[in-house]
Amino acid sequence: MTLYDLAPIMPYLNSENDLHKIPSLAVNVSNHHIQQVFNLDVIGRFYHTEPHIAVIDLGKKGYFIGATAGLLVPTGPLAPKGPDGSGALGWLIGLAQLGSVGISEFYRVAVAGGVEPTTCEGRPYLNLQDMACEYWIYA
Repeated sequence: MTLYDLAPIMPYLNSENDLHKIPSLAVNVSNHHIQQVFNLDVIGRFYHTEPHIAVIDLGKKGYFIGATAGLLVPTGPLAPKGPDGSGALGWLIGLAQLGSVGISEFYRVAVAGGVEPTTCEGRPYLNLQDMACEYWIYA
């Protein structure tokens, strides 16, 4: 997942609530359009090396490898869905392990989309789910 720096658009938001609405809008927009329209800098990448091992790579600013501690708050049926109608993943906390540099923990909040289908029948071998979310990353 691509991580963007939202600092340039913060002055244009009316409230913190507007910030939390961004994932529900962004999940339906391609990365190319996000960069083109909003001119946001890519600050890093988020991915999993194993089901419960998360990696956040912020280049020179920090590197996180750690265990995801589980759902903080599961999302309900009213959470924003992905473009294919997939439900929203739950909120998540990640705690740093040995090898992390500059990042001690993260929180995944305000999630839109990302839930995998219940069956792989009729789907391609590599199944990618569209999702967008807000990450809080702490040094």
